[in-house]
Amino acid sequence: MTHIRTHIRLVVVFFIVLCIYLYSGEIYTTFVVDTDQINNTATIIDTSSQPEILIDTPITTVNEESPAPTTLPAYTTASLAQFNGEDPTLPIYIAFDGDVYDVSSGRKFYGPEGTYHFLAGSDGTSLLKIMGGDIIKKKYPVIGTFSP
Repeated sequence: MTHIRTHIRLVVVFFIVLCIYLYSGEIYTTFVVDTDQINNTATIIDTSSQPEILIDTPITTVNEESPAPTTLPAYTTASLAQFNGEDPTLPIYIAFDGDVYDVSSGRKFYGPEGTYHFLAGSDGTSLLKIMGGDIIKKKYPVIGTFSP
């Protein structure tokens, strides 16, 4: 059982490093993972050029209770339509597979002059299932649920 927990901890640490890479666009190629069983923490130390601690986060185990999920706002076709990128003060949202994604960081693609502006402020499920849905799911945060 201890071996499985150690493996799970290393997978969690790898996931955290991957998230940092996706967020910052950088990754440290040489690092050491130091797990502290007593304090239940994992520390990633960059050993290439910056010897300081990059991550110090609690380790969660499989049998621990997860926090209660937060309730996301619900959007309809009408309420989603206002987030089509026409108003530069509002975010740009796209619905896909029952979730609403904030694609504002891709404004050059989904804004009024963008190639995919036709998807902004609408349910793009039928088109995104053919191509592009995986990109939306991986790249943009879910900010709500969608039901027509």
